[in-house]
Amino acid sequence: MPYFNMHISRKASKGASLVITIFIAIVAALITITMLTLSSKNTDQLVNDKEGKKAHYAAMAGLERVISKYNADYNGTWLKSLADLPFPTVSSPENLNNDTSYWVDSVEYVDSGKAVMVKIIGKSKQATRKIRAKLETDIPKAFGNFGLLTDGLLSISGDKYLKMNTHGNKGLTFSGDHYMYNNSTASQSSNKLAGDPDPSSKPVGGYIPPIKVPDIPVDHLRQYAKTGLILNANDPNLQLKINNSPPDIPIYIQGNVISYLPQNNIILANNRYYHKRAMLIPAYSFQKANIKYIAKPASSKGITFDGNQQGRFIFIEGDAIFNADGFYNLSNMMLVTTGDLTVNGYVDIDTSHAGEVDVTFASVGQITLNGSRNFAALFWTEDTFRQNGSSIAGKVISRGNLTFNGNFTLEPSGKLHDNGLIEKEVSRSSWQQISMDE
Repeated sequence: MPYFNMHISRKASKGASLVITIFIAIVAALITITMLTLSSKNTDQLVNDKEGKKAHYAAMAGLERVISKYNADYNGTWLKSLADLPFPTVSSPENLNNDTSYWVDSVEYVDSGKAVMVKIIGKSKQATRKIRAKLETDIPKAFGNFGLLTDGLLSISGDKYLKMNTHGNKGLTFSGDHYMYNNSTASQSSNKLAGDPDPSSKPVGGYIPPIKVPDIPVDHLRQYAKTGLILNANDPNLQLKINNSPPDIPIYIQGNVISYLPQNNIILANNRYYHKRAMLIPAYSFQKANIKYIAKPASSKGITFDGNQQGRFIFIEGDAIFNADGFYNLSNMMLVTTGDLTVNGYVDIDTSHAGEVDVTFASVGQITLNGSRNFAALFWTEDTFRQNGSSIAGKVISRGNLTFNGNFTLEPSGKLHDNGLIEKEVSRSSWQQISMDE
């Protein structure tokens, strides 16, 4: 091969080497850049995962705060729109302790107003997470778990036959023998050293943490009562006006309902009282009525009811005497007083809702129950409760001391039926993390 050809080949070889070197350098640079990019992405991913978890925890913490705010003012918050609720929004989020925040994205009430779907967003730096939760309402557990519950001292003198759980936050004072049924226990919260309650080994005196005794929503119930019929306790026709009012109209009574003017014989038509002069009404007015001519009730104190009251609600601004007396067992009503309440039972207090307790007596003052009939009612007081009788088949919830005199039987009772008048307890039934787009 000629010399000049060899010279050219050497130059080509050097050029090829340079190209290869440059190519390798470029590839190496690309690999380096790619690795750096991947490393940066991995680092960002790790950071985002960390902040994402913090955002998720912020959303869950926000959910608990939403539940707490509902329970703190149930009547003032439930069924309200997001604009009327004290919840943080996207324009005004609530900051948490770990540099995170949350806000409520939406609320939607479902199941005929018995539940709500809530969407909550948590944020940490640039990361956001959204959860959706269903919150349900129910009557507070205190109304269902105990037949007798007091924030004070529970005292029963004489032999006792207890067929439901009972509890005294400040202790128990029992005298006489006790007989426990249905695996029930009588517990207290004043002595932590007493050990756990047990139906077999420690049916009486076991320790559990204090039970929250629910407050009577007096202000809310007063406002509700004033939307209906307003009466004065001194009205001589008070009983007549109450009996003749539609049962679905709430009644507000101003003053102490402890007496009414004596009446002559009266007529009871369809469980409504009429003065004797009502006999002058033409007969055709009562063609579909069950008319009975009776003597005036023996008691001339307070107000008197019997029979199915069809959800009647009465609010009394003062003291009251209530007589369960007449031809039929009393059922399906609620009575609230801001003063002391005395209940005299001459007929049974029954129910119009099978398996449920649908009569409630609530009093800011003390409640005294006289009689030994079958009293399947809720007695709820922010003061003390005392029964002068030997049995009860309902529930008693008291802020003050709870006292039963003599031998006593507590019969089992069903779930409380409150006609929607008692504040509910809001709790979480389900939740899930969802896309930010939902």
